Amino acid sequence: GQAQGRKAGDGVYAAEQATRGAEAYEKACASCHMADLRGEGFAPALNGDAFALRWETGKLGDLFKIVKGTMPADNPNSLTAGQYADIVAFMLKANGYPAGQALGPGAAENAQDVVLRVGEPRRLQDLLDVAEQGIGGAQ
Repeated sequence: GQAQGRKAGDGVYAAEQATRGAEAYEKACASCHMADLRGEGFAPALNGDAFALRWETGKLGDLFKIVKGTMPADNPNSLTAGQYADIVAFMLKANGYPAGQALGPGAAENAQDVVLRVGEPRRLQDLLDVAEQGIGGAQ
């Protein structure tokens, strides 16, 4: 059906959610993932190539479940469903996804079919190039 073709690029969060999410992120997430989402140490980057590669074939519902079930690392599932939805909306905005309809508190269920990938999957060579950059001088 139509629902299976949904992509995050179709606008799956509301702009005001991302604004609220920025505040919630600052309080609950930025101490580990940094204010600019670049990550540090054990906390992975939540933007840029690292995020794009990790979630290239992922589903929005899975991202929501992981954030809710594992974060904050010292107190998982301690925020409200609405706060988690707002934080995921902020992450989507930070990664260049367009705003659209609100991501409801039942986001994990409602968004299970929403594909995060924007455009076509990257070519294998592009993935290898990024991997080699990440490995760097580790030989």
